[in-house]
Amino acid sequence: MYNIGLVGLGPMGKRHCEAIKMIPNATLFSVCDLSKKNIDFVMDEYDVANGYDSFTQMLDSKLDLIIVATNGPTHSRFVIEAADKGIKKILCEKPMATSINEARSMIKICEKNNVRLTINHSRRWMSPYIKLKKLLDSDIIGEIKHITFEMAGGQMGSNGGHFWDLVRFLTNDEADNVMGILDKTGTPNPRGGDYSDPGAFGLINMKKGARIFYDMSEDYGVPFFVEIMGTVGRVLIDEKASKWEVSARRLEDRDQPFTRRPDLEKIPFEGEKIDIITSCKEALIELLDSNKQISCTGYDGLKSLEMTVAVYNSDEKNNQFINMPIKGSYENKKFMFT
Repeated sequence: MYNIGLVGLGPMGKRHCEAIKMIPNATLFSVCDLSKKNIDFVMDEYDVANGYDSFTQMLDSKLDLIIVATNGPTHSRFVIEAADKGIKKILCEKPMATSINEARSMIKICEKNNVRLTINHSRRWMSPYIKLKKLLDSDIIGEIKHITFEMAGGQMGSNGGHFWDLVRFLTNDEADNVMGILDKTGTPNPRGGDYSDPGAFGLINMKKGARIFYDMSEDYGVPFFVEIMGTVGRVLIDEKASKWEVSARRLEDRDQPFTRRPDLEKIPFEGEKIDIITSCKEALIELLDSNKQISCTGYDGLKSLEMTVAVYNSDEKNNQFINMPIKGSYENKKFMFT
């Protein structure tokens, strides 16, 4: 039986509690939080033996795996401490850190101590996205040329990180340069006044030529929506409504010039409702099995974080395109997004 420790008992932490219940060979052995109320609730609700308000004390208990589900600014400290203490399996929520150099330090200490580190960009383990990637890799819509992402309500560092990772996952590519405009509306952060995570909109150019348009502004209120345009087809994703539409040119139309724009035919695709708890379960099962390759590594988490930081850098430099990877003073700049 694997003993799992969990630090951070907010909404995401409670999802991990539910995920652990679904794993037959794992138990939630220890929990840690600053709130005694949260500790007492989780210990009672999930029959947890040990509760702590000190992460260092929790590490003294016998643990096989640690989940770091606190807010972003504490991620690096907890991961580094756990790796130093001898924990060999760590799942860290996104963003993996709130500065690029902190993320690099996390990767370095985990590599040095032979620690399996997973960053929970959850769409990597979601069945519809796994199926969609296989379909895209078969060139069903041709070469991806354009992706648009829209999600209202700001929180670019928190929510945007998921999208940056999804783009890298689906395109098998890396960002070449990033342009961003931060939303100056000043909407209060839902996690409290200590945090700052404004919305943003802009453009990312990928190394293979795809254009990524994103809008996470604070002046509208609609859910996550993605359009993926290929040379001969497209994908439309409305996650909340569980609508997944794939369409492409018929085979006989694929050699027509792009100026002709023939009708597209619908491609059969079952895109079920996304399930965050199930994806957490799959990430943990993968992490526990040392023979399985990690789907979202520390390196993946770093590349996603760099794209977020590039948006801030671009905004500060009058919306210039910022070449990737990030170099200079922004490597050490610390943010307060969650």
